[in-house]
Amino acid sequence: CITVLSFFWISHEYKRFNKEVKILRDEYIETQKLLIKNEINRVIHYIQHERLHYDGDLKKLQSKLLDRIGRIRYKKNQYIIVNRFDGTILAHYKQKNIGKNMWNFIDKNGVKTVQEAIKVSKNENGGYVTYVGSIRPSTGRPAEKITYAKSIPDWEWVVSTGVYMDDIEAIISNKKIELNNTLKNHSLKIATVIFFLFVCIILITVYFSKKIKKDFD
Repeated sequence: CITVLSFFWISHEYKRFNKEVKILRDEYIETQKLLIKNEINRVIHYIQHERLHYDGDLKKLQSKLLDRIGRIRYKKNQYIIVNRFDGTILAHYKQKNIGKNMWNFIDKNGVKTVQEAIKVSKNENGGYVTYVGSIRPSTGRPAEKITYAKSIPDWEWVVSTGVYMDDIEAIISNKKIELNNTLKNHSLKIATVIFFLFVCIILITVYFSKKIKKDFD
């Protein structure tokens, strides 16, 4: 009976954990999406403000803005990218990438990430693209990434930034380890109780067996 109850309890704990994981993952993704959207809107507002208060050479203004945008960092060293509508990189934290055309870049799942980002950026409120990012510096492995992009149509600029989604997986993994440790401890306690009950049953059986045998002698 105890074993059956323990089995159902462990199953219930895993089901509860999986529900909590889904909620945690969904909340994390929504939080990160809002973060990068706000960051891009902040940059767009900055560009619009500079345009409004600048009456000099347009190319000089654009060059100054691109240089500043390329230096922006937020959260865990996240950065902003600016592409032209043709996929050419105009601003990037790596100087060597500026001028490269990424129009044909495809992730390992076949998503044309730059083309998709340019496409959604032309929506009034911009848009998101989910894909597998290139090698993540902190882990040395590819990871799922969400990018938010918004355009400046008359300049044919796409301003975008993205965040990796594997941070939440590390959090979930730690929580799963905690759950497994808890279940192991409880299982060990239950096994100990069952063992002592089994020993008690044997002792009681032996006692009454001897008593009955003695009464018949």
